[in-house]
Amino acid sequence: MKSYIVVFILLIHTPMFTQSFVNQDEIEVESHRRKLSGIKSCTKMDYTYSFGKMSSSGELLEYIEYNKDGFYLLKKIYEDGQIKSYEVCEYDEDNNLVAFSEFDSFYNLIYKRINKYKNSIHTESVNFDMNGNFHYKEIYKYDSQNNCTGKDVFTWDGNLYYKHIYNYNHNKLVEEVFYDTLGNIHQKVIYEYSKNKKIKESLYDDKGIVFEERLYEYPSKNKTTIKTNYYFTSLSPEPVKTNLTKVTNDKDLIIEEYSEKENKIINWRNIFRYDKNGNPIEEIHHNSLDEPVSSITYKYEYFPK
Repeated sequence: MKSYIVVFILLIHTPMFTQSFVNQDEIEVESHRRKLSGIKSCTKMDYTYSFGKMSSSGELLEYIEYNKDGFYLLKKIYEDGQIKSYEVCEYDEDNNLVAFSEFDSFYNLIYKRINKYKNSIHTESVNFDMNGNFHYKEIYKYDSQNNCTGKDVFTWDGNLYYKHIYNYNHNKLVEEVFYDTLGNIHQKVIYEYSKNKKIKESLYDDKGIVFEERLYEYPSKNKTTIKTNYYFTSLSPEPVKTNLTKVTNDKDLIIEEYSEKENKIINWRNIFRYDKNGNPIEEIHHNSLDEPVSSITYKYEYFPK
């Protein structure tokens, strides 16, 4: 079983809980698609629509370079036609990410992360600030099935800042608990499943009160997943409800997603198009009137055959 990498950016204040798993299997599937296609680089452009027609000129969003195994080496992020920041990745011989660096538009360091592995399992991350000084360190723990069971985060002076505990049942994540510096529960998530599919996530605050619930439905038609969020606040006797539907094709690629209000009125809708190998080539974004408002395109450069 593949391990899961846990990604978190330490903030000065006590961080709020977010689900923190990045599925390494999905990353490898995407990189494998790029490898099969021989993709060397990708240019992302953003085009706007006017009266139902896409503009002839677009705005550059990103330029990404990949290695021959499909993992990205360099990302240039643009804003208003100018470079906003750079991201640089380094890998070992097994394509494990060993270093990630972020730079500003003048190539001054913003953040750097060094990862360590044992048998390709992520065991430790050391994070550095913009001055190159040690900022904090993350230590990961695993069970015999390579499921991540815990993450301890230590500050620059060696003190424990916070920790996560992950509990499993038959290799399914059933509980995630975040502890603060004093060892008190700060937030917790409970996961429920039915027929090997996740059907519910319940998020609890430090007082043990639910503040958000996420319900998942899987209608048989068109491989659809419906995610409904309920947000509970003291400002309203009824929870705030949002709804997100995703439709995938036979290759498990998302071809459509849309958000609905409680009366089934569309908030927005996105359409996705791919090439024959499953690499994205276009995302078309629609507004609440189901009119196209923008399109993100992907243009690829390929390695010589």
